[in-house]
Amino acid sequence: MKIGVRGGHTELCKGASGIIDELTEDRKVKNFVISKLRALGHTVIDCTPPVNYTSSAKKDLVYGTYTCNNNNCELYLSIHFNSADSPAAHGTEVCVYSAFDTAQRVVNNIAALGFANRGQKLHPGYHDVRCPSCKAMIIECCFVGSVADTNLYKKVGPEGIANAIVKGVTGQTVASRPTPTNTNSSYNPHLKDWQDGFCKVYYRIPVDGIYGPKTEAAFNKAILKVGSNNCLVGWLQIRIGTTPDNIFGNITKAKLVEFQRKHNLDVDGIAGPQVWKKLIKIFK
Repeated sequence: MKIGVRGGHTELCKGASGIIDELTEDRKVKNFVISKLRALGHTVIDCTPPVNYTSSAKKDLVYGTYTCNNNNCELYLSIHFNSADSPAAHGTEVCVYSAFDTAQRVVNNIAALGFANRGQKLHPGYHDVRCPSCKAMIIECCFVGSVADTNLYKKVGPEGIANAIVKGVTGQTVASRPTPTNTNSSYNPHLKDWQDGFCKVYYRIPVDGIYGPKTEAAFNKAILKVGSNNCLVGWLQIRIGTTPDNIFGNITKAKLVEFQRKHNLDVDGIAGPQVWKKLIKIFK
């Protein structure tokens, strides 16, 4: 399968905080889920917004579903931790647009670890469950303010939660921690996404997330300006903080000019090698 996985929230738009912190813990679970799915042979797209991506919750959400849709994923998993005003609230649940078997298996498997099973919750108004390209679920692992939940979570760990999610999705488990897909210190997943987009627009180059001569030549080839319309425009829009629609219009130009001024680049409203290099340096 091709699966999109997102860790909820961003450093500038934080989620719930209690005995444990949602943003910290959902990233741990997300990383285990991705590595385990890949170890089982599935293609996984990390749809998590980059560090300090935006202060807007709406743009944070759009980043995830856009990345999932743009990669034609077959399933979208958005990983969160729950909160409530009452410390008595506890358990695990999965939010969906409409009920489906995979979501039920996921919540059942997390509940089998000892959490109360709150089942599938129908929330058709939630952005993440309305991912147009595929079925989607928001996985609320447990409640950050519950003593019972957080004690159990600390016992099973983020890897235990990830095992339950992966088993719910695939019917399989990965017993030991898999070796990372790419241990090269020069590897950059955002560069890999850029390389993949370049291949779709221009010609084939290595899609390995590593900066080399062919990528440098591609940076010089990819010149985007008002009127450009392709997936690299979407890549750019996401990282300069505007709504991704793959169309380079005046709003995108204005945001790019703002970015160029901020980082002491030539201010011309055109995305070229200077812009690509700076963005790849920022987003690692």
